[in-house]
Amino acid sequence: MQPLQHKMLPGEVVVDSYIRDELSWFADMVRDTPQAISKCHPEGFEFIDLGGCLAGFQALFGGTVEEQILVRDEYRIAAQKLQTDRYDRGAYVTGQPGIGKSLFLVYLLVRLLGQGYKVAVHNSSHQFYAVFAESVAFYPLTYTTPLATGGPMWALSDSSQERNGAPPECFYAFPTRVRLIQATSPMKRRWHEWSKQAKAECYVMDIWTAQEIANFAKLLKYDVQRMVDLAKKWGGAPRTLVKYLKESDHEIETWYGDCAIEAIEKCQNTVRSIVNKYVPEDWDAPSRFYFCRPADYDTPRINRTRICATVPTRTICHILGRALQELSNTIKLEFFTALSQPSDTRQAAGFIYRSWFNVFFSTANKSIYCMIRDRT
Repeated sequence: MQPLQHKMLPGEVVVDSYIRDELSWFADMVRDTPQAISKCHPEGFEFIDLGGCLAGFQALFGGTVEEQILVRDEYRIAAQKLQTDRYDRGAYVTGQPGIGKSLFLVYLLVRLLGQGYKVAVHNSSHQFYAVFAESVAFYPLTYTTPLATGGPMWALSDSSQERNGAPPECFYAFPTRVRLIQATSPMKRRWHEWSKQAKAECYVMDIWTAQEIANFAKLLKYDVQRMVDLAKKWGGAPRTLVKYLKESDHEIETWYGDCAIEAIEKCQNTVRSIVNKYVPEDWDAPSRFYFCRPADYDTPRINRTRICATVPTRTICHILGRALQELSNTIKLEFFTALSQPSDTRQAAGFIYRSWFNVFFSTANKSIYCMIRDRT
């Protein structure tokens, strides 16, 4: 890639010229030869190849961006829906942690640039934003001229784990011109205030299927069978599964066993907060037991504007069932009541009850009482 001649624009901030050149080259490539970016894997699935632009994207989106990004069906569906009139005031895209919501923004950027849109991009850990137009330029958050002038544009905001995570106010100060899409966890402080002001909608992204996990592993050259086995046990959140690749089954199961009691005790608050999209700050452990999914996710009428809580696998159900043995009857009752009320968790409640029941009667010295009624 040859260095580009870049004339500083009014209000622009100085960034590493190599980063700016990489991103400008990428934008030109998407517009002129999109097939150089969106490619087909020999196994038949689509992926985005960032090629020589990885440093630029990691500077913009953070270190979680890989050189190659699997294009999920979820990404295509979300991009299509977010371009409809329902989301003309913007949207916050949320869901289970670790399912690639930030990477969806990369896919959406590629799609929008290919369609000729002007796009602004911001990561909440930065005090600047980038504008992809005729070239790529960087501006401080206080400089709104690029957002207030010219034709309609899109703004993409990625919430950072380290900071408050809300999009910059300049992105939703012009709601009739700028369609803001935020990728965020369900933590209220990240999405509530701006979406209320802008009248933006919620869009809930689903977890990964086993086939997507397999394709992801093939693309990034992980152990495919190991990744699929982990997903069947612990759920379809690839960022978590990649961490588990470095651990033995015993280490993973020990962690879940150690955290199960905490997850049970926090069940009522966690399930309620997930449904209300107000998840607490300390939900790291519970979030591996209770997953966020779109409401009615297993029906043809999947609801992308509502979120539900699920226990993702039978393995996790069994672990919760075993842990119940150590808790009081009051906590057991609260736990099963919390899981039985939402329709999306009733099946999981049944699996957990069966596990608890089996463990209860497999221990020694249990007395069984039977009452027989005289019906004569």
